[in-house]
Amino acid sequence: MNTTEKEYKQLVTLTELFEEKALDVLQEMNVIKHGVKLNYDEVKNVTFYADVIEIQLEFQRRCGCCPDDVYEYDVPISYLFNPNWKEELKENVRKEKEQNLKEAQRRNQQAKEEELVEKRKQYEKLKKELGEK
Repeated sequence: MNTTEKEYKQLVTLTELFEEKALDVLQEMNVIKHGVKLNYDEVKNVTFYADVIEIQLEFQRRCGCCPDDVYEYDVPISYLFNPNWKEELKENVRKEKEQNLKEAQRRNQQAKEEELVEKRKQYEKLKKELGEK
């Protein structure tokens, strides 16, 4: 199938619009998840897949000891068309934070219980030593 020059220009324009929208969505996603916008220097690559848009951003080093870094981010294509995606993402982030908090509390409780068991063992050992004298 041959595309005319006009069709090609339309396709390029549409692709650029999707890339721009995906970058806007990515910035909003990062604000929701981390509270800050991405401070990138260059868009290295944008790849379209069936369900996500993969964006590679370059962050240039700020000092001589740090290398330039390229990171990949995925933007669900559904976010480009779903007006409620922000609320859904906020809810998912809230649930994830809640789950992480519960897991941290569980680990802390387990550590406290292990500490109590160890102290009990020390107490019993000391009690036995004192009883033998």
